[in-house]
Amino acid sequence: MATTFRFIVGILALAALAPRAKGQRSVSAEVAFNSEFVWRGVTSTNRLVLQPDVSLAVPVRGTTFTLGFWGNIEPRRYDGDRDISSLNGLPGPILTQSEVYANLSRTLGRVDAVLGTEVYLYPRVANLSDYNTVELLATATIDASVSPTVSVSYDVGPIRGAYIEAGLTRAITGEQRGAITVGATAGFSAGMSTDPRGRDMAYFDRDGLTHVDASASATFTRGRVAIAPEAHVIFAYDALATVTEPDVTRRAKLWFGTTLSWASDR
Repeated sequence: MATTFRFIVGILALAALAPRAKGQRSVSAEVAFNSEFVWRGVTSTNRLVLQPDVSLAVPVRGTTFTLGFWGNIEPRRYDGDRDISSLNGLPGPILTQSEVYANLSRTLGRVDAVLGTEVYLYPRVANLSDYNTVELLATATIDASVSPTVSVSYDVGPIRGAYIEAGLTRAITGEQRGAITVGATAGFSAGMSTDPRGRDMAYFDRDGLTHVDASASATFTRGRVAIAPEAHVIFAYDALATVTEPDVTRRAKLWFGTTLSWASDR
């Protein structure tokens, strides 16, 4: 796994240094302040989290190459009776999950296509680092008044399964410098559930529909800084996605947050 990670990061780093075609390189940075960390419908942390993201985008012959880093930070130790923590109350680093990602994106007519890879890294606390893995990603979005999106992620590491999302979004542009977007996304597991043959590692209790995410977001620009509040209602169908607190399950749950982002051409 370590060799695979070093190989992928090395190749992507070399690609980031490739000669530019037309256009500017763009550096982006953002930080999200979220009431919870909900990943693919499953609550990983049910308290405040910070999620920074930095990326470099390089246009190359009509295609954009993006290399970035994302992290999930628990600002304090969550070990109360009603807390769900990515660390499960164990001592460890504040950065509970990180991701190195790289992708190639291109617009083909009205279709925005993305191919990429995501490397997930966990701290060396208990057995969390056993979940270190690599996923391959393919996404297609059609530019329309109501835009459909389909995304497929395949885990080539310890999980060896696919996660699929299909959704619709509708952007409503306001009179001021901002926009409101509403959407609905359904998640599906295809091999990421508990293995009846005894595999210990899984993201879901069963395969099939895991959850539906109904969302609304707004974006406001202040100079080079964009402010994007959002709210999500999760309708959970998988047993693991229904957990909201230790020994508490709900079919519907709410999380919300605000993201501050900045971008600059180089």
